[in-house]
Amino acid sequence: MPTKRARKNPSVAQKPPSPPLSEKNAVITQDIPEEEGAKRESTLRDESYTPELFDEDEEMPEETENTIDPDTGKAAKRTAEYALGGGGYNALKSYKGQMYSGMAVGGSHTWTYDQGTWKETKEEPDLWRIDYQTNKRRARKAPTGSGAPVGTEYHWLIVGHQHVKKIDANTYETHLTGSKYKLAYKSASSNAWSIPTVKKQREREVELLDDAKQRVQGLPPVLASEKVKVEKREKGQQRLDSMFGKAAGFLRNELPFYRVRYTIRRGGTETSINTPRYTTVFGVDDTSTFVIENSESTSSNSETSVQDDTTNNLLDPPPANSPILVDSKTRTPLTESKSKSKYRCRPRPIPPCLDILRQAVEKATDDGTRYNFVLVNYYATGDDSISYHSDDERFLGQNPTIASLSLGAGRDFLLKHKPGAAGGTTDTDRAIANAAAKPLKFPLKSGDMLIMRGETQSNWLHSVPKRKGLQGSAGALGRINITFRRAVVPGGTENYYRYNVGDGEVYRWRDEEGKMVATTE
Repeated sequence: MPTKRARKNPSVAQKPPSPPLSEKNAVITQDIPEEEGAKRESTLRDESYTPELFDEDEEMPEETENTIDPDTGKAAKRTAEYALGGGGYNALKSYKGQMYSGMAVGGSHTWTYDQGTWKETKEEPDLWRIDYQTNKRRARKAPTGSGAPVGTEYHWLIVGHQHVKKIDANTYETHLTGSKYKLAYKSASSNAWSIPTVKKQREREVELLDDAKQRVQGLPPVLASEKVKVEKREKGQQRLDSMFGKAAGFLRNELPFYRVRYTIRRGGTETSINTPRYTTVFGVDDTSTFVIENSESTSSNSETSVQDDTTNNLLDPPPANSPILVDSKTRTPLTESKSKSKYRCRPRPIPPCLDILRQAVEKATDDGTRYNFVLVNYYATGDDSISYHSDDERFLGQNPTIASLSLGAGRDFLLKHKPGAAGGTTDTDRAIANAAAKPLKFPLKSGDMLIMRGETQSNWLHSVPKRKGLQGSAGALGRINITFRRAVVPGGTENYYRYNVGDGEVYRWRDEEGKMVATTE
């Protein structure tokens, strides 16, 4: 059974105030280490534990970003997600007469979950028993002195809504929202839970479920005829989404990919770089072209199979009836001898499956750009990424147009101004520069196309950062990103094949293993 990834949203905004839980559990036990291994307890009442005492580790707010709403095109500033109560993280606080410590009411955690296994067992026609196990990690580092000691355990009762949408035969989009109640906890130094017996924990669970029931009953009244909202889709959108998903799967399964390793010099020192994603590239710059043998017609898109050789040797004989690389002006084949060769790499024609997309993108951009290169990046997991950079190489010419098509899982695309791009020395200029330094975030979904043109590369940097747990609908599929470019001189060809093919192993997708596997092809 495929893994379902749940995106948790701990917010309970828009809900009525919590009806106070039973006052019988009104004792506070502080488990705050004064030094390593030390334990301090303070009892406020002569009764047993209150489960509202400790929170899991707190975190500070993430770096503020401006998120671009894809529907309105406007920037929506994300606010800090942490609320610190008076007195610090572990100070005692009061909420509607209830004492507690840890994060103040109104704060929030942000966690990332490793890929785990969600198992469902059907017990009744409308009832499944679920079992899910994984590790969760902080999105940011813990503030100094916050959180409970290592070894502390928690027992939560989660009451939530899981929305699931089938994407293809083996992939589902899932979104989980709701509430979680602290049922019990066990400190690192204790041999018993705060509610030590099974009977008492069951009674506590019934009490919490009754609280959840009261919350639902306390929601604003609705008319009997009011329908549950259905996601609005443009006509044909479902068919397009299915097509985009199939296209991503096809390209992942059919194309040869590479995990390029190379060295660069920084400050006089050589640094080894391992590309943090799978890459591949097809095409050749304006000074050369592909022709079919015994034909004068140019062919950049008539290859019948995708070659994956990494010898980078132009002297190797091409397969029969395959396009031949020639000089654009003289039509002289570029395979006569290594000493006369224009390229050290071996350019490859754009295969039909990508050339169809190239032609469609040229028509959609409608600015006269004719692309001769197709670069494909495969982000298999949220750990695959590309750091901030700009495509401002001279071999692309001045103010190049670059089209970027996303297929499969959604990922965030970040843009930020290059340092000094805003210019100026006054306070106003510096304020503008500081605002410009904050990244803009574009959540790109399957089928989205982003165009970078004009002075974008001169003034902006862009990246696809790591994200634990892929966003969107195709976590198991990963993200295929296809960029269409035009290189005008041989330096572009050399650059693209060096950094996107290299001379290492060829990787192919293996369905039986569910991952990219290095091959000996």
